[in-house]
Amino acid sequence: MKAYLTDEGLMRIETFFEGDYDRTNFSILLENIDFDMNTFFEHDLTEAYLQ
Repeated sequence: MKAYLTDEGLMRIETFFEGDYDRTNFSILLENIDFDMNTFFEHDLTEAYLQ
């Protein structure tokens, strides 16, 4: 997963899903993204980092 700020001040997240579509594996990918984003936004230094 790659995350960055755009020129408009928005955070953009990119990822890819390799191989054939599998509902279970895709669900795991989404759960992992959700976990990572929650960890990122709960961190004490996130707000300072994004400024």
